[in-house]
Amino acid sequence: MLRVAISSLSPVEELACEEALLQALDAGERDEFLRIWEFDEPVVVLGRASRRESEANVPHCVAHGVPILRRCSGGTAILGGPGCLMYTVGVSLRDRTALRSVEAAHSFVLDPLAAALAKRLEGVTRQGTCDIAWNDRKFSGNSLRMLKEAILYHGTLLYDLSPERIETYLNPDPPRQPEYRRGRRHEDFVALLPLSREQLLAAIEEAFPTQGDYGPLPRDWFEKAMAERYSRPEWHERI
Repeated sequence: MLRVAISSLSPVEELACEEALLQALDAGERDEFLRIWEFDEPVVVLGRASRRESEANVPHCVAHGVPILRRCSGGTAILGGPGCLMYTVGVSLRDRTALRSVEAAHSFVLDPLAAALAKRLEGVTRQGTCDIAWNDRKFSGNSLRMLKEAILYHGTLLYDLSPERIETYLNPDPPRQPEYRRGRRHEDFVALLPLSREQLLAAIEEAFPTQGDYGPLPRDWFEKAMAERYSRPEWHERI
């Protein structure tokens, strides 16, 4: 697995980069990868099949200039931005056929990540289908996109983005809720992990060791993703 060091991207380009990395891996053109990154500004990111009006507080986002964008993976909407560390893992299915099971894919990524975090903080556990929680409160939501020969698996780690702020940009009752949420509002359900950014980086790197630098962005796949989806308002607003 190689470490991706690509920076200075706009929010839209960040999401196109994710898909470009996946497509290059699926095509067999590039290696498995780990990317750790963070939005420079608040951004609401919808899942591939999210309903914009149902999951985002659209009037509040528009009034405060917070973009509402759409990613290529599933799951529900998140608020990203400073204080929300993002990680992305690209895994080839060519030699890991067992990971074609979605549950196996969740476990392949979340089990080592949760274990690395639990070494640094008591009370960290996997919860629901694809969450990681601290003392029964969610700090990490995760989702995946599976193609024929590759998986993109990515998620959030909240360390300095207040749950109260999340409440203002996302609708309080998402359409799909894990059982352990028990109807709690965002501010009561979501927690900030009391670890530093450096501690989180160390945990991610322990869970997903890398053996070198990935190199430049797969430019052809990036430009294709931008042209077909991420530069087009209809992609982000389609549902």
